[in-house]
Amino acid sequence: MVPKASANTVASNDVSLEAESENASAPLNDSNLPTVEVVPLPTVRPTLPQPAALLPTVSGAKAPAIKEKPKAVPAVALVVPVRVKKTPVPDDSGQLTDDQVFANRVYKEYAHYQSHRHSYVVYSRIKAYNETIQLAAQTHQVDPDLLKGLIAVESAGLPNARSRANAKGLTQILSIPKDCYSWVKEHLKIKTLDLYDPQHNIWLGMKTLHSYTKEKNDDLLLGLVSYNFGPYHRGVLRAKTFNCLGSRYKSYPSKVLGYALFVKVIETYGEALPYNRENKIKIEAITLPGLPKLRKETSI
Repeated sequence: MVPKASANTVASNDVSLEAESENASAPLNDSNLPTVEVVPLPTVRPTLPQPAALLPTVSGAKAPAIKEKPKAVPAVALVVPVRVKKTPVPDDSGQLTDDQVFANRVYKEYAHYQSHRHSYVVYSRIKAYNETIQLAAQTHQVDPDLLKGLIAVESAGLPNARSRANAKGLTQILSIPKDCYSWVKEHLKIKTLDLYDPQHNIWLGMKTLHSYTKEKNDDLLLGLVSYNFGPYHRGVLRAKTFNCLGSRYKSYPSKVLGYALFVKVIETYGEALPYNRENKIKIEAITLPGLPKLRKETSI
């Protein structure tokens, strides 16, 4: 059941409603405005990112690296190289003769032998056959050091050497003239010659070189070319003098004479002197077979 309202309650309610209605209809002014308390708001400052050095670090943790902006690279002008023709330096000594050019090749070969250890190993091998070399060279009136140079270039002093072309022994003989073969047999009083025998091979090589040199009017350099390329090679047959040959024909004689000079320097001065300005006069003072005396100073 809903309880009935008393008369006093209803009357009071009516009075309050009337008062509210009057207040609502009355105009607003400073006297009747409600008072409101203003509370100031707290100021909030934005937190900016701190550098890695100021950030608190946790033990065992590394501060994050800060990426820096790439610096601007200044533009560089592209420089294109220009080729400049080099003017040749004038030679006050004049143009070298053919003999001087070949002599320079011989001295370069000597410098090559002097600076390589293998040359001294070959020298020690050849010393074992000095007696046979001396005897064979004296018989044919040839410088024994020249024969040592030939052996060094051909076989490096190995008596059992054999090439792909079937050249054998110390002097790497391939085709022996019949008269040379028979002469060595009679001289050594042997019925059969063994090309792997150092004594037989040295005598055959010396006799063959001597024969080729005689065919070329006692021109030792042409005789060496014939020994290397063969006496019936087209270039050898056409050659009247050594200087008219091409560069590839002069390579072998320069190597043989270069090693012969290597042997002579050791036997003269007790060691292989370096080919420099200090020892140049000493080395070039040594006479080599087939190499003419130079009228002008050669270049290193």
